[in-house]
Amino acid sequence: HIQPNTLAQQQVCIQSVTVVLDEDVNHQVTLTREGEVLIGVNPAPALPYTGDVVEVRRLTSVFVQLRTLLGLRLQYDGRGGRVYLQLDSQWRSNTLGLCGTFNGNLRDDFLSPAGMIEGTPQLHANSWRVSSACSAPVNQPIIDPCEINQHNVFYASLCEVLLGSVFSPCHGYVSSSVYQQQCRYQACRCGNACLCTALAHYAYLCSKHNVTVNYRAHVSECGMVCLGGMLYQSCVSSCGGSCRSLSSGETCNHDDCAEGCGCSEGSYYDDVRQRCVQPSQCHCYSIGGVSQPGEVSFSTTGPCLCRNGRMECVPEEREPERGQCPEGKVFHSCSEPQRLHGFQGSPAWRGGVACELTCRNLMLNLTCPPTTPCIPGCVCPQGLVLHRGECYYPENCPCAWLGLEYLPGETVDTPCYRWYDPHIPPQDC
Repeated sequence: HIQPNTLAQQQVCIQSVTVVLDEDVNHQVTLTREGEVLIGVNPAPALPYTGDVVEVRRLTSVFVQLRTLLGLRLQYDGRGGRVYLQLDSQWRSNTLGLCGTFNGNLRDDFLSPAGMIEGTPQLHANSWRVSSACSAPVNQPIIDPCEINQHNVFYASLCEVLLGSVFSPCHGYVSSSVYQQQCRYQACRCGNACLCTALAHYAYLCSKHNVTVNYRAHVSECGMVCLGGMLYQSCVSSCGGSCRSLSSGETCNHDDCAEGCGCSEGSYYDDVRQRCVQPSQCHCYSIGGVSQPGEVSFSTTGPCLCRNGRMECVPEEREPERGQCPEGKVFHSCSEPQRLHGFQGSPAWRGGVACELTCRNLMLNLTCPPTTPCIPGCVCPQGLVLHRGECYYPENCPCAWLGLEYLPGETVDTPCYRWYDPHIPPQDC
């Protein structure tokens, strides 16, 4: 869906991209300029979205990617107005439209729906209009936009960077002069936004020849601000780089990458915290909801622990028997009226592993519901609490702040105040 920008008629915006699968509008996927993803007419529940034949994910902070089992991959930069479409070789000589005929013959790429070859890209594009509301320009003179929009001449001058040393490693693969002229034309039409889109497009073409150009570090007008501890990278993917991907165990295609903000190697983006974290700080994402790191939930087969972004479930039949507990723990049998140190000093023998006291439960003042089913297993001895698989005295529990842990006695400096008191119990930190 392409239309002129109402704020600047010189600029044309791609409002949305729609992919219709199997000629069924109920199976269509729409990506909007604002970042929404619609499946049919309904918003996608969450990204990444996986259907029968299509997968949609927010690939980076810049691109949304749609991939199908039919051999189509589409990347859409809504704000920058870029769409990149890639087809498998099975589609050779079986395409029509704005992407051409995909047969290796450039002379028939401008084939119209009427079977005629149009003479210019403009005539070709207009021949594929699908809405009668779009009016094609007729006999309009071609005017240099730099003569009309003098206030954008500065941005057009920055296109010279395409001819210089910043992009020189790519000049042997992609001619820069043509793209410099296109950049100048676009920059004069719509200023800074179109300048950066033109430079980004040339850098994208360079990346297809394995040439990486970090032009944003040299053109301040196109600098990208990355939040949440992320870093700008020319080839990055959210696949395998988020806590959600750890939870799903998704498989990734190494070709699926694009420029944008991403977490550094070894860290993962957490949707809840909205920042990059270590695996140990990842929430766990499942159909049933979101679990905090270290949180224990219960399934029909036994307890499940959220650890390193994954739910680790232990079947009941594999629960350790008496005498098989690791060093420092004791076995609790639900058939015996043992009294363990429970939540806030209450009896916990009814719940077993389910009601074992942890540093986090102590800090948050959580209590064990009386209806919690008892689960036998290895627990910390009375007077000790669990933290990351080890037993601690309550006064030795670490404090949690801003997603990090601090041992008793450690100080944390902030612009406004300093926390420190070795005598305050962890629940009061």
